[in-house]
Amino acid sequence: MDDQDYQALLKRYLNGDVTAEERAALDAWYDALDERSQTLIPESQQLQLMRKNWNALHAELLLPKSQKPVFWKYAVAACAAVLVFASIFWFSGEKPKSAIYEFAAATNGAVNIEKTNGTDKPMDVILSDKSVISLEPGAKIRYPEQFSGQRREVILEGDAFFKVTKDAAKPFIVYAGEVVTKVLGTSFRVSAGKSGNDVTVAVKTGRVSVFSPNLTSQTEGSRDPETGGVVLTPNQQVVFMAREQRLVKTLVENPDVVLPSVAQPKFIFDNAPVDEIFKKLEQAYGVTIVYDETLLSNCRVTTSMEDENLYSKLKIICTLLNASYKIIDAQIVIDSKGC
Repeated sequence: MDDQDYQALLKRYLNGDVTAEERAALDAWYDALDERSQTLIPESQQLQLMRKNWNALHAELLLPKSQKPVFWKYAVAACAAVLVFASIFWFSGEKPKSAIYEFAAATNGAVNIEKTNGTDKPMDVILSDKSVISLEPGAKIRYPEQFSGQRREVILEGDAFFKVTKDAAKPFIVYAGEVVTKVLGTSFRVSAGKSGNDVTVAVKTGRVSVFSPNLTSQTEGSRDPETGGVVLTPNQQVVFMAREQRLVKTLVENPDVVLPSVAQPKFIFDNAPVDEIFKKLEQAYGVTIVYDETLLSNCRVTTSMEDENLYSKLKIICTLLNASYKIIDAQIVIDSKGC
């Protein structure tokens, strides 16, 4: 039973849509509320207990009555205590966002090494799989001494650039704030403040999947939070907006040319068709340019744009065409009335 199922049960409970056994399990906590109200448990232990006891409660609820042990009602009460404790945070808006860290650490063994960059320069951290993490000043990374299991998992707070060693059998997972970044082998940057702040993931090479388990999946009926995320390619980034609880996909601030230097085109045009210019830009920067091909079919441009970055090139072209552009869902959309 995952976190989404747990949240769904609590919501169904409040709506009166639970089975008699589920209601009894959760009601047990309320009966003993006053007795437990003075018990203080550290947050890290609360989260561990929530995960452990929820799994135990779910297993008990699935058993036929004849197979339930005598102590079941007491186990239910203990499980419900932790469950409803967590519900206070969920329904009051004080959701324990650090739970994603605790769940990640519990999945594949101990995340037992922690390093913080206390200098004023980037600091490289080399992992057991030879992946390199460049921590910016003030950033913190947590990771295992040796990766085990089927995933390579690290926990980031702050800003870091990742160069991940390729391993198709073991995806590399970065937990940052409320966002999860999943890759096989690539280079990208993650910028994350403390829990509750916005998180930005920008890709330099390869592809990454970015999602937030706290967001409802966009695929109806799916229990996989990754299906509600986005896939990023070079020069694309996504910003997780914590307050609005949504992912916004766009282009990076300064897109790089993705083609090898020997294959990079020259941006010198003499009475060239606009569609030829746009195609060269798409190939060079790995972007998609959306425009009305019929409307601009007769437009031609003469210009030289060798030293300008992508956005400067677009500005020059749009000025010559009396047009404008917008970045929508990491695509460049040209608005023009024609030539």
